[in-house]
Amino acid sequence: MDRKIALFSSLNDSKIAPLNSSLSPSFSYFLLPHRLTFLSFLFVLFAQAFFLFLFLLFTNRLLSFILSSSLYLFTHIYIFILSILFQLGWPLTFFFLSSFCSTWSAPFHQLN
Repeated sequence: MDRKIALFSSLNDSKIAPLNSSLSPSFSYFLLPHRLTFLSFLFVLFAQAFFLFLFLLFTNRLLSFILSSSLYLFTHIYIFILSILFQLGWPLTFFFLSSFCSTWSAPFHQLN
């Protein structure tokens, strides 16, 4: 009887993984913080491409009318670049924003 209980408890203990061990190597590989950041970056990139494709598909005539103004196209590209930089990290985003603002505000400073 004691032998059966000991065998049963050893089988149960082997199925319970300690807190500091992973369930499987492939699963723990995707749980690393840099892997989660990269996967979220890829997800956002593909989601933006998919919605842009849907937008182009369903509003072809409207899009050709709107894209005649270069301001809309520039704004769309700028927002897309900002979302990519946001996924890469805050320092790159702030650097890009500061360089963009200084570039576009330079002609106004020269007027004064």
